[in-house]
Amino acid sequence: MMGAVFATHQQRHLAMDLISKRLPPRGRLVLRVILGAFTIGVALLLMRSGLHQLETVGEEGGEHFVSTRHIVMFMPAGAALIVLHTLLHMVIDVDYLARGVLPPERARSGH
Repeated sequence: MMGAVFATHQQRHLAMDLISKRLPPRGRLVLRVILGAFTIGVALLLMRSGLHQLETVGEEGGEHFVSTRHIVMFMPAGAALIVLHTLLHMVIDVDYLARGVLPPERARSGH
């Protein structure tokens, strides 16, 4: 989950390059906003599932080096951070769209 949060922060998720490369820069920006909304929806479902698991894991017993409750807590916490980062990036992208300005393009690596 922490790796997914970092990838969200850096905007380095796997992208639909076949579609986005054919779009103009403004179209790519709109696509990022749409994909961001979808990502937030999926992360909210993941957070809801994690919170449900957190409720049920409290019934487990036994001795563990790290409690299962702490381990399960990473899923809703990570999903919440993904929502936060994606929402911040969406706000920035919507601001660019509203002002009619294109954001600077990131340098794309060859791999």
